Amino acid sequence: MLHSGDIIAWVADLPADLSPDLPADLSPDLPSALRPAPHSDAAGATTALALFNTGDDPVTMTTTFAAYGLDDATYHVHDAWSGKSLGKLKSIDNLTIEPHASVLWLLKK
Repeated sequence: MLHSGDIIAWVADLPADLSPDLPADLSPDLPSALRPAPHSDAAGATTALALFNTGDDPVTMTTTFAAYGLDDATYHVHDAWSGKSLGKLKSIDNLTIEPHASVLWLLKK
């Protein structure tokens, strides 16, 4: 878990048994016994990135995925709250998180 100002970030590999309804292109493809350890960022793994705004004001941020301990790579990004694909992103660009709100993205290389 990382903390910067009013933003708290949490990153973890997502086990297949906790994400049965992910779109096929985001489903983890390794059996649980072979799944990499959290934060391994292995190719094909699905990683959850959660950002929480604990402050009383909106926060707009621009940063890299590497700032959260992930590879500096392009990821297929799926917004878990809206259910929509955000496409391929190499960084977080002008993301606004409202006060006391959160973002939960599912990332896959």
